Amino acid sequence: MHPQRIHPTANDSRTYYWDILFVCIVIGSLFFLFLGNRPLFVPDEGRYAEIAREMIANNDYITPTLNNIIYFEKPVLFYWLAAGAFKLAGVSIWSARCVNALLALFGCIMTYCTARILYNRLTGLLAALIQSTCLLYFIMAHMVSLDLPVTVFLSATLYSFLLGNQLRQRRY
Repeated sequence: MHPQRIHPTANDSRTYYWDILFVCIVIGSLFFLFLGNRPLFVPDEGRYAEIAREMIANNDYITPTLNNIIYFEKPVLFYWLAAGAFKLAGVSIWSARCVNALLALFGCIMTYCTARILYNRLTGLLAALIQSTCLLYFIMAHMVSLDLPVTVFLSATLYSFLLGNQLRQRRY
Protein backbone atom coordinates (compact mmCIF):
# COMPACT_ATOMS: atom_id res chain seq x y z
CA MET A 1 0.00 0.00 0.00
CA HIS A 2 1.42 3.35 -1.04
CA PRO A 3 1.18 6.35 1.27
CA GLN A 4 -1.36 8.96 0.24
CA ARG A 5 -0.04 12.14 -1.24
CA ILE A 6 -0.16 15.11 1.04
CA HIS A 7 -1.68 17.23 -1.73
CA PRO A 8 -3.14 15.58 -4.83
CA THR A 9 -1.48 18.03 -7.24
CA ALA A 10 1.78 18.39 -5.32
CA ASN A 11 3.51 15.59 -7.20
CA ASP A 12 2.27 16.31 -10.72
CA SER A 13 5.40 15.25 -12.61
CA ARG A 14 4.57 17.31 -15.71
CA THR A 15 5.18 20.57 -13.90
CA TYR A 16 8.06 19.34 -11.71
CA TYR A 17 10.51 19.35 -14.60
CA TRP A 18 9.48 22.80 -15.83
CA ASP A 19 9.64 24.23 -12.33
CA ILE A 20 13.08 22.78 -11.64
CA LEU A 21 14.28 24.07 -15.01
CA PHE A 22 12.86 27.50 -14.14
CA VAL A 23 14.56 27.44 -10.72
CA CYS A 24 17.87 26.36 -12.27
CA ILE A 25 17.81 29.08 -14.91
CA VAL A 26 16.62 31.99 -12.77
CA ILE A 27 18.42 31.19 -9.53
CA GLY A 28 21.44 29.73 -11.31
CA SER A 29 21.91 32.96 -13.22
CA LEU A 30 21.78 34.86 -9.91
CA PHE A 31 24.40 32.62 -8.35
CA PHE A 32 26.80 32.13 -11.27
CA LEU A 33 26.82 35.66 -12.62
CA PHE A 34 30.02 37.58 -11.80
CA LEU A 35 31.61 34.75 -9.77
CA GLY A 36 35.13 35.50 -10.99
CA ASN A 37 34.99 39.30 -11.11
CA ARG A 38 36.56 40.13 -7.76
CA PRO A 39 39.72 38.75 -6.11
CA LEU A 40 39.60 36.16 -3.36
CA PHE A 41 39.04 37.45 0.16
CA VAL A 42 41.99 37.12 2.51
CA PRO A 43 42.56 34.85 4.34
CA ASP A 44 39.68 32.36 4.10
CA GLU A 45 38.86 32.21 0.40
CA GLY A 46 42.51 32.10 -0.58
CA ARG A 47 43.28 29.43 2.00
CA TYR A 48 40.48 27.07 0.95
CA ALA A 49 41.19 27.51 -2.76
CA GLU A 50 44.91 26.96 -2.21
CA ILE A 51 44.31 23.71 -0.33
CA ALA A 52 42.27 22.38 -3.26
CA ARG A 53 44.91 23.56 -5.73
CA GLU A 54 47.64 21.81 -3.74
CA MET A 55 45.64 18.58 -3.79
CA ILE A 56 45.85 18.63 -7.56
CA ALA A 57 49.48 19.78 -7.68
CA ASN A 58 50.62 17.09 -5.21
CA ASN A 59 48.24 14.47 -6.60
CA ASP A 60 47.28 13.73 -2.97
CA TYR A 61 43.53 13.79 -2.35
CA ILE A 62 43.72 12.20 1.09
CA THR A 63 45.84 14.65 3.08
CA PRO A 64 44.95 18.32 2.68
CA THR A 65 47.94 20.63 2.86
CA LEU A 66 48.43 24.37 2.95
CA ASN A 67 51.90 25.51 1.84
CA ASN A 68 52.93 21.84 2.12
CA ILE A 69 51.91 21.73 5.81
CA ILE A 70 49.22 19.23 6.77
CA TYR A 71 45.89 21.03 7.29
CA PHE A 72 43.39 18.85 9.15
CA GLU A 73 41.41 21.72 10.71
CA LYS A 74 38.39 21.42 8.38
CA PRO A 75 36.50 18.52 6.77
CA VAL A 76 37.93 17.48 3.43
CA LEU A 77 34.71 17.23 1.36
CA PHE A 78 34.78 20.86 0.24
CA TYR A 79 38.41 20.55 -0.85
CA TRP A 80 37.52 17.49 -2.94
CA LEU A 81 34.66 19.37 -4.59
CA ALA A 82 36.88 22.39 -5.29
CA ALA A 83 39.66 20.15 -6.64
CA GLY A 84 37.08 18.52 -8.93
CA ALA A 85 35.99 21.96 -10.13
CA PHE A 86 39.63 22.87 -10.79
CA LYS A 87 40.09 19.66 -12.79
CA LEU A 88 36.96 20.32 -14.87
CA ALA A 89 37.15 24.10 -15.38
CA GLY A 90 40.79 24.91 -14.71
CA VAL A 91 42.32 26.65 -11.71
CA SER A 92 40.57 30.00 -11.49
CA ILE A 93 38.60 32.13 -9.09
CA TRP A 94 35.38 31.26 -10.94
CA SER A 95 35.92 27.52 -10.60
CA ALA A 96 36.77 27.86 -6.91
CA ARG A 97 33.54 29.76 -6.27
CA CYS A 98 31.33 27.62 -8.51
CA VAL A 99 31.28 24.87 -5.87
CA ASN A 100 29.32 27.03 -3.44
CA ALA A 101 27.14 28.39 -6.25
CA LEU A 102 26.23 24.82 -7.26
CA LEU A 103 25.56 23.81 -3.67
CA ALA A 104 23.42 26.93 -3.12
CA LEU A 105 21.42 26.10 -6.25
CA PHE A 106 21.01 22.52 -5.00
CA GLY A 107 19.79 23.90 -1.66
CA CYS A 108 17.16 26.00 -3.43
CA ILE A 109 16.01 23.01 -5.47
CA MET A 110 15.71 20.95 -2.27
CA THR A 111 13.69 23.76 -0.68
CA TYR A 112 11.41 23.90 -3.72
CA CYS A 113 10.82 20.15 -3.73
CA THR A 114 10.21 19.93 0.01
CA ALA A 115 7.81 22.89 0.10
CA ARG A 116 5.98 21.59 -2.96
CA ILE A 117 5.48 18.16 -1.43
CA LEU A 118 4.45 19.51 1.97
CA TYR A 119 2.31 22.41 0.67
CA ASN A 120 1.87 23.19 -3.03
CA ARG A 121 3.61 24.29 -6.20
CA LEU A 122 3.39 28.04 -5.60
CA THR A 123 4.73 27.70 -2.07
CA GLY A 124 7.66 25.68 -3.38
CA LEU A 125 8.55 28.24 -6.02
CA LEU A 126 8.22 31.15 -3.61
CA ALA A 127 10.28 29.35 -0.95
CA ALA A 128 13.11 28.71 -3.42
CA LEU A 129 13.07 32.29 -4.71
CA ILE A 130 12.98 33.75 -1.20
CA GLN A 131 15.83 31.52 -0.07
CA SER A 132 17.97 32.48 -3.06
CA THR A 133 17.53 36.19 -2.41
CA CYS A 134 18.21 36.11 1.33
CA LEU A 135 21.27 38.32 1.69
CA LEU A 136 23.53 35.96 3.64
CA TYR A 137 22.64 32.93 1.50
CA PHE A 138 23.24 34.96 -1.66
CA ILE A 139 26.59 36.25 -0.42
CA MET A 140 27.72 32.79 0.70
CA ALA A 141 26.85 31.43 -2.76
CA HIS A 142 29.46 33.84 -4.17
CA MET A 143 32.29 32.96 -1.75
CA VAL A 144 34.73 30.13 -1.19
CA SER A 145 33.60 29.06 2.26
CA LEU A 146 32.77 25.92 4.16
CA ASP A 147 29.69 27.42 5.81
CA LEU A 148 27.35 27.06 2.84
CA PRO A 149 28.05 23.33 2.31
CA VAL A 150 27.30 22.73 5.99
CA THR A 151 24.05 24.69 5.63
CA VAL A 152 22.99 22.77 2.52
CA PHE A 153 23.75 19.34 3.96
CA LEU A 154 22.06 20.14 7.28
CA SER A 155 19.04 21.38 5.34
CA ALA A 156 19.00 18.16 3.32
CA THR A 157 18.97 16.21 6.57
CA LEU A 158 16.13 18.30 8.00
CA TYR A 159 14.10 18.08 4.78
CA SER A 160 14.55 14.31 4.68
CA PHE A 161 13.33 14.06 8.26
CA LEU A 162 10.31 16.29 7.58
CA LEU A 163 9.29 14.39 4.46
CA GLY A 164 9.87 11.00 6.05
CA ASN A 165 7.86 11.98 9.10
CA GLN A 166 4.97 13.29 6.98
CA LEU A 167 4.89 10.15 4.86
CA ARG A 168 5.07 7.94 7.95
CA GLN A 169 2.14 9.79 9.52
CA ARG A 170 0.11 9.37 6.32
CA ARG A 171 0.82 5.66 6.23
CA TYR A 172 -0.55 4.98 9.73
